[in-house]
Amino acid sequence: MRGLDHSVRSVGSSSSVSFVDLSWKLEEARLQIEEMRARQLEYEALLVKRSNMEQTMRKHLQMMEEQHRKKDEELMHMMAEQQRKKDKEHRKMMEEQQRTLVEQQEQRMQLMVEQMREQLVE
Repeated sequence: MRGLDHSVRSVGSSSSVSFVDLSWKLEEARLQIEEMRARQLEYEALLVKRSNMEQTMRKHLQMMEEQHRKKDEELMHMMAEQQRKKDKEHRKMMEEQQRTLVEQQEQRMQLMVEQMREQLVE
């Protein structure tokens, strides 16, 4: 019986060793899975954060483009207004020059008429 008892013990002890070993491996696997889940959650949180940052950047870029567009429009309006003022001033100057020329021509004509009268009277 002794031999049989010894072999039962040996089977029992190897069975409990492999049960402990399997339990340990199972616990390690469970911990690894938990760690992987935690990493996955961190990764997903980073993806959400990245997406939010990209969206914020797009909004900021759109806002900057809108500001540039408005400034460009204001600048174009201001330049057009300045050009209109220059054109108006140029027109006034040309009209004044033309008036002056006409007045000078009229004065010359008047002088010529007076000279001709004087010549006729003589």
